[in-house]
Amino acid sequence: MGERRVARIGGRILPSYRFDLISALLGLWMFVGLLLDAWAHSIYGVESFFTAWHAVLYTGFLATSAWLGWAVLQPMLAGARGLQAVPYGYALAVAGLVLFGVCAVADLVWHEIFGIENGFDVLFSPSHLGLITGGVLIGTGPVRSRWGRGVGRGLRVEFPLLLGLTLSVMPVFMFLEYGDALVWDPRAVVEVLSVRPDFGPNTRGTSAFSAAVVITTLMLLGPLLMLSRRGPVPPGAAVGVYATATLVQVSVTGAAFPHVKIATVVAGVLVEVLLYWCRPTYLRPHATVGFAAAAALGTWVVVFAAMYVPERFPRVPEYWAGLPFIAVAVAVLLALLVTAPSPPRRR
Repeated sequence: MGERRVARIGGRILPSYRFDLISALLGLWMFVGLLLDAWAHSIYGVESFFTAWHAVLYTGFLATSAWLGWAVLQPMLAGARGLQAVPYGYALAVAGLVLFGVCAVADLVWHEIFGIENGFDVLFSPSHLGLITGGVLIGTGPVRSRWGRGVGRGLRVEFPLLLGLTLSVMPVFMFLEYGDALVWDPRAVVEVLSVRPDFGPNTRGTSAFSAAVVITTLMLLGPLLMLSRRGPVPPGAAVGVYATATLVQVSVTGAAFPHVKIATVVAGVLVEVLLYWCRPTYLRPHATVGFAAAAALGTWVVVFAAMYVPERFPRVPEYWAGLPFIAVAVAVLLALLVTAPSPPRRR
């Protein structure tokens, strides 16, 4: 809290801890509305544009716009122009606000012309994709602002960054639902991993679930490995990302498959322990690769156990035994990319 708002970097105002915290909390307001809206779509189906869920979402947007707008207006009144008037780290957040506002109007027009989405098509609406892109940019404001500050100084100091990170991850999980293995019905998982292993059309479900495991691994571990580039990953990061994935599960599937939701949280705690034990950072590439491999393996062993044990193990052992190691390979490749040395600078 000792930082002062008047501090500057490159001529731009360096936001204080309080500013970043309020920005993250206002973003939380927005994304609570997004979660409620997704939950309402899955429970109640088609509604009008004017719903209580949209009210939470758009009042959060207006509050965030007012907060960041005031932060930009003050330097402008003092003579700053262009990016010099935008607090450091918030340029993309301001762009996200503009994009979100434009797409909100476009969403209303879209619904008036084509009607309201009735199911899976909600994930492909151009106006919705614009809203989500804007929302992700808004959520990254506190992350960008605090990227080079407070590294390794504990949860309280890192909280705005962590909250911003989880807010940025939430819409990604939500709008990549078709690639999220965690929302699959365990009975369907057992079924698609029990089909005769040939290359015919009957293995399309197997292919879809296998691809979902790869995508979900990237969504879960990508943010954590990205954080490792700045230094020690803040405590609570893994639990935050995995809890966010669980909240999205709830918004999509309601109270169904509670054992899978519990397993996701347990896997997050396991990965949190691995973060503490391995201490992955950009300067410790072997530790980072080891963490990625152990985290991927641990995650899917826990989740698959929750899926299989209440039902039965799939009939094809290569599927259920091999999928966790495919996830490990993907995580290791991602860790190698994250720890790759920067190109030499030209002199």
